[in-house]
Amino acid sequence: MTCSAPPRRRLGRAFLALVLGASLAPLAHASYGWRSLRLRPPGSKHAKKEGWQGTVSVGYLASTGSVSSSNFNGQVYLVNHDSAWTNILDFHIVQGSAQGAVNTSTRNGDWESSYALTKSNYVFSLLDYYSNPFSGYLHRETAALGYGRRLFHTAGQQLDASLGVGARHSVLVNATARTSAIERVALGYRWKLNRLSHLSERLSIARGTDDIYSEAVTSLTAHIAGDFAISLSYTLEHNSNVLPGLAKTDTYTSVSLIYTL
Repeated sequence: MTCSAPPRRRLGRAFLALVLGASLAPLAHASYGWRSLRLRPPGSKHAKKEGWQGTVSVGYLASTGSVSSSNFNGQVYLVNHDSAWTNILDFHIVQGSAQGAVNTSTRNGDWESSYALTKSNYVFSLLDYYSNPFSGYLHRETAALGYGRRLFHTAGQQLDASLGVGARHSVLVNATARTSAIERVALGYRWKLNRLSHLSERLSIARGTDDIYSEAVTSLTAHIAGDFAISLSYTLEHNSNVLPGLAKTDTYTSVSLIYTL
């Protein structure tokens, strides 16, 4: 599905809406790093200070962009806190039917490690794998190193920012390979709405010589009972350089049931 407005303008409008939406946003028992902001549903058991913890979620996802589809959406999200170290493993899969006929499969997995230098400063490393043939990527691997800082942290709000450099290798569906150095910036913002719900906002931009990839995610999570919660999220992905016939902007809307491990 393609809009008449220029892609850059569409991305700008969508991001502005997401940032405004984040004025309402989440509570998570997080350590360092923008990705750890969405760790545990509100109202669940208290997070452990050390050791592995995480969530498993399943749900329904609808997408627009290069392919309009309805899909099964699953995710495993694990975090380990060990003194000054925080390790995050995140695996996400989307499987379903596009326009009632085409089988779609998207996989995204990454590993992030961060080390706390002080209460507000940390360094991190990130490895990311992404596969989405219907956006033109057979697979894409990204590695980055960088510095992050907790800009502020109150009882109800938190904002993290990070800056890194690295490399990205992509193989497209037409067998074209791209390799590029990248610069990567990321923001993670949260604001507790009440004791049982939160809204979160994450933004990352990776700029290389071959492509600028941007991702913005807004999630609203509400506790149901015990260790169960429900989440409504909206994801916007934008690539500045795509194959002919493919949309530069893809959106994903999902409703998921979350279980806290």
